[in-house]
Amino acid sequence: MATQTIYARVPATVKEAADAYAEEQGLTLTAAVTELLHRGLSAVSEEQSIRALEKNVAEMKVTIANLEGDLARARGALTGVEERTQQPVATCPSCGERVTGFDLLVAGRCPKCKSGLGDLLPGGKATSKLDDREFLLLLAALGAVLGVAYIATKS
Repeated sequence: MATQTIYARVPATVKEAADAYAEEQGLTLTAAVTELLHRGLSAVSEEQSIRALEKNVAEMKVTIANLEGDLARARGALTGVEERTQQPVATCPSCGERVTGFDLLVAGRCPKCKSGLGDLLPGGKATSKLDDREFLLLLAALGAVLGVAYIATKS
């Protein structure tokens, strides 16, 4: 590698610091100054890259904050659905036990006698009466959660 000469006057403190660095690293003054100058020039050239990374980090923080807000809203919706699924919506046609929205739509079985509850749904043959109001409120809550989940996947 061909070398060039740079003549520069520097303050005494800079010369002393360069001498100290050379001694600590076991280098000649020329090698130490060359290394320090190269490192300094590299740092200056990488400033733009560092700024771009800092900008990306700031944008990611905004994205994370938005996602945390979405998550909080989704948790609120799920809490509402969880509460709604615990409401009684009918009685078991086999044993007369009160069944909740969870029992009907998720478990599909009576918690007491374990018989199927499919006949309680509209169009079924069950003799037990489904509480239409509670059932519709449960379906509305489920619909809201599905809507939130769908919107979340689109953003």
